Amino acid sequence: MILKPTRRLMKKLLFLLAILHLFFSCNGQYKEQKTFFENGQVKEIYYLDENRQLTGEAKIYFDNGKLSTVNKYKSGKKIGESKWYWKNGKLRGSASFGENEKMYGEWKEYHENGQLGNSGSYENGEKTGAWKYYFENGQLSAFGAMKNGNRIDQWKLYHRDGTTRGLERYDENGRPIGEWKEYYENGQLESIGSYEDGMKIGDWNYYYQNGRLEHVEIYNQYKRYNGEWKFYNEQGTLIKTEIYSDGKETGDWKFYDEKRQFN
Repeated sequence: MILKPTRRLMKKLLFLLAILHLFFSCNGQYKEQKTFFENGQVKEIYYLDENRQLTGEAKIYFDNGKLSTVNKYKSGKKIGESKWYWKNGKLRGSASFGENEKMYGEWKEYHENGQLGNSGSYENGEKTGAWKYYFENGQLSAFGAMKNGNRIDQWKLYHRDGTTRGLERYDENGRPIGEWKEYYENGQLESIGSYEDGMKIGDWNYYYQNGRLEHVEIYNQYKRYNGEWKFYNEQGTLIKTEIYSDGKETGDWKFYDEKRQFN
């Protein structure tokens, strides 16, 4: 004798089949993938869509099990917020990606000890606006403006102890211009010279920490090595001369010993 299923039972079976179909279709659409380190720790967890392109959240781990990176994908392209971490578990940085996979908005990156390393903004994948850089001790390292990924205008640089390291200038295209100065931590001038159209020009002087002149470089109007370059020891004694003409070595190069005798 064959029993016919009741209407109620048929509804339950159809509902169960619908649930199973939805489960398997979704599972096939977003299939989880895993890779592993040799020590058995999970290395990556990510998902693929029906076209086997990255989709949803993807995680990358260190071999110690700590999370390294978290990204979000849509149709194989990175989108939304991404975060990455140091091996000790502390946040290293975060960024946002638009539909074109280019970064935008606020950017922050941290040192391994948790101190802020640098901060600024991105627009269409390029650094823009005010940017600041810091040492691991929290001291400001450099700050200035960015445009299309290049440094522009005036930039100030500092040593780890907070003393002034230097002053730099750039044009709208990121090329060095004008007078540049760099200082030692003791405040003594380390170098001074000028740029034009991104190239050194004129006299460039370099100094020892005791304030004495170390050597002099000369660049002509074509930004090429030129003239007599002189080099001194820390006591101020001339130890070498080099001669250039329009970027080429020329003339007699002289080297002196401690008694100022020519070699």
